[in-house]
Amino acid sequence: MLALGIVIAAIVGFISGSVVLMFIMKKYMIAHYRIDANFHKVEQAIKEVVPQFEGWSFPIPDWQFYKSQLSKNLAYDNITNMVMHFVCKPTHANKMLRVAPVFGGIMPCT
Repeated sequence: MLALGIVIAAIVGFISGSVVLMFIMKKYMIAHYRIDANFHKVEQAIKEVVPQFEGWSFPIPDWQFYKSQLSKNLAYDNITNMVMHFVCKPTHANKMLRVAPVFGGIMPCT
């Protein structure tokens, strides 16, 4: 009976911890911003601003995600336009890969 109580307490603790972690991540790690600009103005600003910072670049062409999904007859109710910009600073990527080489497959610099 004691073992069952320990298992139940562990499960409840795990679930509670997961809920708290998800709340913290959503509230403090994901930022939502509203700006007074349309999608195309923001996209153009990104393309202009990133190269102005020393060492930063776009090593991979932009991925027109929304257009690629439409071309496959896939549409989303909550997405009206999306472009992925792959931004990189090789010196930062190098430091990251020294610590955690497993991320090499998802970093645009590698």
